[in-house]
Amino acid sequence: MGLLAYHPGRIIYAKAPNERGGGKTRSMIIAATTQDISKNGCFPAVVCSHSFTMPLEPLEVLIPLTPAVRNLTLLGQECVAVCDWIEIILREDVLGDNGGRIPPHLLRTIFQLAGITFPRSR
Repeated sequence: MGLLAYHPGRIIYAKAPNERGGGKTRSMIIAATTQDISKNGCFPAVVCSHSFTMPLEPLEVLIPLTPAVRNLTLLGQECVAVCDWIEIILREDVLGDNGGRIPPHLLRTIFQLAGITFPRSR
């Protein structure tokens, strides 16, 4: 998988390296710049879950299946970004990449709740 695929907001699939994920392959949202991933060989990712109840927990952000969102995410079902569940993923541990990405308005909310910030660029 080419390095160009890795950028903030890109959805990848990997197994959460800790026990919280139950060993399942999960969709995750990349939370690092392409440059940082290239330099470090790993990246933080916000884990998504298909198991959730309404009302959502304070640190969950719904990724709905509305046509506009689904056309960007390419996800097959609704899920939530679990903003207090961040894993460090090695590039070689990525199991899949459907080319989807999180829409900017949701990504800002997810990163804000997760405490993820990037330096301003010109």
